[in-house]
Amino acid sequence: MPNIEIHGLQFNPEDLFAEDRVEQLIDTIHQLFDGKPFQRDYVITNVLSDVSAHDGNPSPFLRICTTNAQGELEDILNTLVVLKMDMEVLILQRFIPRS
Repeated sequence: MPNIEIHGLQFNPEDLFAEDRVEQLIDTIHQLFDGKPFQRDYVITNVLSDVSAHDGNPSPFLRICTTNAQGELEDILNTLVVLKMDMEVLILQRFIPRS
């Protein structure tokens, strides 16, 4: 189950459009993954966080967590590159479904 985590786009009361940007990003990811072999398996997690670089500038990124059991990682990365966001990859040893 690939998990696409969104980091650094936390709602800021001073930024009235931050929540809209998160929703738009989630909608865009859903559209990009439409028809992909892993479409029924992936999840998106919005991690409410403030991510900034040393200079204090915002530095949001995507973290892709997957076992890559089906070899989906390269397809995911190649698909998400159009978002022009930093990405990091976390390879999980195993996924244990709830049932």
